[in-house]
Amino acid sequence: MYSQETICKMSTRAAVDAARRHRVPLVCETEEDFHRIPNIGDYRPDGWTLMDGLFVDSAGVGLEGKPALTFEEFAEQASNHPDDGHALIEVGQFQVLIGRFSRIQ
Repeated sequence: MYSQETICKMSTRAAVDAARRHRVPLVCETEEDFHRIPNIGDYRPDGWTLMDGLFVDSAGVGLEGKPALTFEEFAEQASNHPDDGHALIEVGQFQVLIGRFSRIQ
């Protein structure tokens, strides 16, 4: 398992890269989009506000009803907010934290 220090360093590196590339949360319109969610780490792009985060199994071996959502559970919850964007904000070895972002009006 990654240490918390390692996860923080990875998140910072992802944030620097996301800022350099002007990445923004992805508004998912198809199931395929959910597989292309960008990693922005600690970066918070202008025009977006972080609403909450979803803890998701990234290894593909999770079970429904566990603390880490399966991919299907995540996609179902995310589809309840069709206008919001999603981005990885923390990446662990077996789970990820996916942020749900809303556009600032």
